[in-house]
Amino acid sequence: MGAVHEDEIEPRVRQLRKHVLGASDVEGHTRVVDSAGSARLANSALLVGVGRHRLMLRTGRGEDERARTCSRLQRAHSSLYVLLEPAESLPSQPPELLAAVEARRRAAQRLREGTGHERIIARIPKRRALITGVGGQDGSFLAELLLSQGYEVAGIVRRQPSVYASNLGAVLERIELVDADLLDRPSLNRALEETRPHEVFNLAAPSFVPRSWDEPVLTAEFAAVGVTSLLEAIRAVDPDIRFYQASSSEIFGRPLETPQTEETPLSPVTPYGVAKAYGHFIAHSYRDRYGLFACCGILYNHESIRRPLDFLPRKVARAAAAISLGLESTLRLGDLDARRDWGYAPDYVRAMWLMLQQDEPQDYIVASGESRSVRDLVACAFARVGLEFEPHVVSDPAFRRGVAELHDLVGDPNRAREVLGWTPSVTFEELVGILVDAELQSLSHGQAASSA
Repeated sequence: MGAVHEDEIEPRVRQLRKHVLGASDVEGHTRVVDSAGSARLANSALLVGVGRHRLMLRTGRGEDERARTCSRLQRAHSSLYVLLEPAESLPSQPPELLAAVEARRRAAQRLREGTGHERIIARIPKRRALITGVGGQDGSFLAELLLSQGYEVAGIVRRQPSVYASNLGAVLERIELVDADLLDRPSLNRALEETRPHEVFNLAAPSFVPRSWDEPVLTAEFAAVGVTSLLEAIRAVDPDIRFYQASSSEIFGRPLETPQTEETPLSPVTPYGVAKAYGHFIAHSYRDRYGLFACCGILYNHESIRRPLDFLPRKVARAAAAISLGLESTLRLGDLDARRDWGYAPDYVRAMWLMLQQDEPQDYIVASGESRSVRDLVACAFARVGLEFEPHVVSDPAFRRGVAELHDLVGDPNRAREVLGWTPSVTFEELVGILVDAELQSLSHGQAASSA
């Protein structure tokens, strides 16, 4: 029986993601995944997706396997899945599409009769996501977000689970941790086959930009070669997986325009930026060549208390809190006039998720759209604890990046705002307040414990 390609489905039908079909609608146009399944076909079935190659139905009861485009992937579920396939050759329209169009009318009728939207949604199977870098700042916030959205979440790790406890905290027990390595293709294949994700978020890479000068080869391996390895694994195991690639504002380096948009030419300066540019381009290549649903999120600086202390905003917040408590006296920094576009990490991971919920894959800049100097950051942090920063802050040439210092990175998030409906919920001043308050609480508790 022939397959149905996505480009054969009219745009208005492609939008039909969820509909109820009666058994009579699909009679003669369906194939149940196992031979015994037809005996358990429920009175109604749910059209749960329009894929690149097939339409898929889910029945209201029964036990069966889920068939995806790659038939070698079999997933146990508590509900019966049915694939719509042509029963006969029609000159203009496959039977599946006729059934899907009819489904709209029947779904509307059933809703009017009180079937209820909630009952339809309740039949949709849980989505599954796989996160690389799940123990980092972004990975941990993303895991929490996906769990709150009802996902089953798995994360790729290379170390003992206890290492990730500080960031994953209470949700650690709700996440399936899978041992794999971005540089080991067979391990990635196994991870995909074991977890059966609908969405993969690739967040794993060295993220402290200055260190990339000390470890350029390692940076290239994970941020460039690792992306390619993961894309190859997805292509081999299940090309229907939706893929998110964590790109970075560092790919713009010394930008040719300010603010930057998704169309701004790439001009990276640091080894980190160069490796991220490769990852950005290879995701494009696989999207164009193989039709993968691959999105790149070009994220500008985004911070939280889960960042390591060597990241500038956390370092400044910690010093302001410590100086206010009399624990330290001086903060040494590099160029106070260096500028960045800063935002709050939980806001930015929400944008990651939204990208993979769209009908078509594309890239998005995720940024506040505001340029702030290091001096602004320092002044705001010290003001939070009631201090002037000048007596306590020293600009030390040893901390300057020299020619690698970037001053003009500020993003235009207009596409994310218009297409995703995304806007940041936390302002720059609120972000700094969150960081300083958390450091004050942590240091105060440490003082109390020491004196107890």
